[in-house]
Amino acid sequence: ALTGSAATANVLLVGVAVQHGLVPVTPASIERAIELNGVAAGANRAAFAWGRTYAVDPDDVTRRAGDAGATPPTQLVTVPELPTGLARAVAGLDADTETAARVRLLAADLVDYQSERYARTFVDTVARVAATEHRVAPDSSRLTDAAARNLHKLMAYKDEYEVARLLLLPEATAAADSVGGRGASVTWHLHPPLLARLGVHRKLRFGSWSRPLLHALTLSKRHAEAEQEYETAIRLDPKLFEAHYFKARACFQEGRHEDAAKAFERAAAVRPEDFQTPSLVALAYDALGREEESVAARRRAVGIIERHLDLNPDDARALYLGAIDLCYLGDRERSREWTDRALALDPDDPAVLYNVACAYAQLGLVEKALDCLERGTLNGAGHRAWIENDPDLNAIRSHPRFQSILARI
Repeated sequence: ALTGSAATANVLLVGVAVQHGLVPVTPASIERAIELNGVAAGANRAAFAWGRTYAVDPDDVTRRAGDAGATPPTQLVTVPELPTGLARAVAGLDADTETAARVRLLAADLVDYQSERYARTFVDTVARVAATEHRVAPDSSRLTDAAARNLHKLMAYKDEYEVARLLLLPEATAAADSVGGRGASVTWHLHPPLLARLGVHRKLRFGSWSRPLLHALTLSKRHAEAEQEYETAIRLDPKLFEAHYFKARACFQEGRHEDAAKAFERAAAVRPEDFQTPSLVALAYDALGREEESVAARRRAVGIIERHLDLNPDDARALYLGAIDLCYLGDRERSREWTDRALALDPDDPAVLYNVACAYAQLGLVEKALDCLERGTLNGAGHRAWIENDPDLNAIRSHPRFQSILARI
């Protein structure tokens, strides 16, 4: 409250330490360092001064912090208006005013997080807890409040898609401005779960130019809206590989193989050194029955992978993707060798297990394929819609174990 940003808290503590003689640096030197750093210099100078004052008169600083007034913009929370039906349900809760207000806020957040139906599940569950608590302890809402807080934490799980949503809110912009100043250039480093399933373990860089792509990531469960955002991102930057790539995957998951093939081809053109994209183009062509184009894409993929493995012989992802392509191209001996090498390199990685399952399925090793698929999905590999449309698994699709594995996802 003293400086309008929680980001200066550490500098305030430095001020306390300096005033107590715990840091062997003069106050003037620290103030000079703040100036030279140039990041939120005014707020950091003020925080340093407040810290020195707190060391001398903590009661005065505490009082003045309480009198500082408005909530800093970085502590504000933006949620949509709660739909009428949900608002009525919250109003009917057997809970005190403060708890009901909290439930209303958390329910509105869940509408933005996923959907009104999802938020309705939250409100209905909290309402049952509130009714039970009211019967046992009519004057208490402590259990209801705790249930609402913790259920919201479970339902609004902060994976990278949720982080993308939060980064688009006004308070995220305010937080960035409080650190770097208004209009500062911001880059976010994110690793969407989809990449982990594919064996990509590095984060991607998203700058302010990629806001439409971030918005699309937040809509990953609402395909039509997500696709519109990918299109917006592509219009803003036709060479944005991730926009073409994620749009293609969304199309494939919906069974729109023609659109997926076109989008994958555009992604491959933007980043020709990427060895996964040609393999995925081939998958789309397989689904369309376009064998010649599938073979050409797989040959292109194997060529890129061979050059990559010359420099990175222990890259499990390159090995399992190449193994699948080699099997399609008829080189079963080398396909089996690359599959076994990939599994030996990282036998517990969900992405390795899923893709090795695909390779074993193509090689006709049914039990090995099912074992790897089961272990992989138990560890979080694979999206149900993707597995249902992945032609690499066609050889085991009718097996009872496959149906059992699919039912558990």
